[in-house]
Amino acid sequence: MKVRPVLRRDLRAIRRVCWRSFQSSVAKDLSAEGAKTFAGVITPRAFKERMRKGHLMFVALAGRYPVGFIELKEHRHIAVFFIAPEFQRQGVGRKLLEVVFVHLQGEVVTVNASLTSVTAYQRFGFELNGDVDESGGLVYQPMKLKLSRASGAHFGDHHRT
Repeated sequence: MKVRPVLRRDLRAIRRVCWRSFQSSVAKDLSAEGAKTFAGVITPRAFKERMRKGHLMFVALAGRYPVGFIELKEHRHIAVFFIAPEFQRQGVGRKLLEVVFVHLQGEVVTVNASLTSVTAYQRFGFELNGDVDESGGLVYQPMKLKLSRASGAHFGDHHRT
């Protein structure tokens, strides 16, 4: 498994990974508005625009094929994070998080987790950070993870505070 920064040529394949994962785990609990909003977030054009704005994006590859994707906004917020259904619970998400955590600025990383992904984030050490909310039909749970930089902590050996 290789993780590297996203290249423009990856964007269509990443969109497919995100859409397949969204369809298999998130879409069933959302309105048509939520699905439409999400479809707009993962277009190649939307990805390019966010790359231009400085969002960091990484892809996990099995051979040459994208199987996971993560996007970090403002060096502190996970904006998009999906793993192909057949590669979930195989360490792909952990590898992507490890790469992202190298680029964090500050000691807290946040995410607006889909309700179906809350337990996965909790396994990584994230905690609830407010009430369930909704935007554009997308329902989410704000979450955060505090890391201790003083101890040189990185993902996998973070220290909750």
